Amino acid sequence: MQTVRGPLKDAVSWSLSLTHVERKEVTEMSNEGMLGISLSAAVPLWIEELKDREWEYIMKRARECSQVIAEKGDIILYKSKKPGGSAEAFNRMAEGVACLAFCLGGVTLFGQHWEAKLGESYFHQVKP
Repeated sequence: MQTVRGPLKDAVSWSLSLTHVERKEVTEMSNEGMLGISLSAAVPLWIEELKDREWEYIMKRARECSQVIAEKGDIILYKSKKPGGSAEAFNRMAEGVACLAFCLGGVTLFGQHWEAKLGESYFHQVKP
């Protein structure tokens, strides 16, 4: 078994510290609720991935991700017939939200707020 180190260890620890959701609540939750929970784990990981990139690169990725979401947004909520299609669309959404987190004031979606700064680790800003 491999030992997790560095920013990924922080990410895993932070993700595991998220509020516990009881099984009953999860089964009664809407697609949008599940999407919010999924984004709460995925967006910080994308922020960590993008933090050392140039601003121009982040804006380019934001445009590309928004195009995928515009074309395939329905398969984020409703399973794609193509294997991996929903996962790909979800990842573009999470990456796009992470890109927006680098904008002044960050971004709020599904009652969650993400705000990031270039060159800074997101996980050192969050207090569990």
